[in-house]
Amino acid sequence: MPSFITLIIILVLLFSHVNMAITLYILKDLIKMNGIDLFLFLLLLGVVIFVIWAVKARAKNKKAESLIKDKLEELKSSGFNIDYILDEGYPNVVFDDTEKKVVFLNACDMVSYNYSDIKGWSHHWVDKDAKKTYNRLVFKLQDKETPMITVQGLSAGLSEHWMAKLDAILNE
Repeated sequence: MPSFITLIIILVLLFSHVNMAITLYILKDLIKMNGIDLFLFLLLLGVVIFVIWAVKARAKNKKAESLIKDKLEELKSSGFNIDYILDEGYPNVVFDDTEKKVVFLNACDMVSYNYSDIKGWSHHWVDKDAKKTYNRLVFKLQDKETPMITVQGLSAGLSEHWMAKLDAILNE
């Protein structure tokens, strides 16, 4: 029966991609494990995998947030006045009332339109147990290549708030 130290060594070998033959040689001891030891090992393995996934996801989100902040600074330095910003969803939406422009931006891309290019907007959602879920705002654009942009990741309340706000911003 493998000891706890052996199980830790197995984990290190699995996650460090050290010689796979050594890992497989040590894994043969798992076959001899009793039920509770195997359960605890698999539980520990699951926790380690989850922690690695969570750390990588957080790093990816921080990188995307940093890129978006850089793009916002680039917009400001180009003379764009950020009068209103919808930064809760994806992509972010930024409005300049002086120039009557709107910019949709994410970590990879940034596209600008005049207010007059926005032909309409609507709130879409999925009803689940009498609640609005998977809320998104859909902008219909006067653009043959990109006739529609969807902002996802919003709450129902925020979507309804922005529907009223968009009416006030774009129908001035």
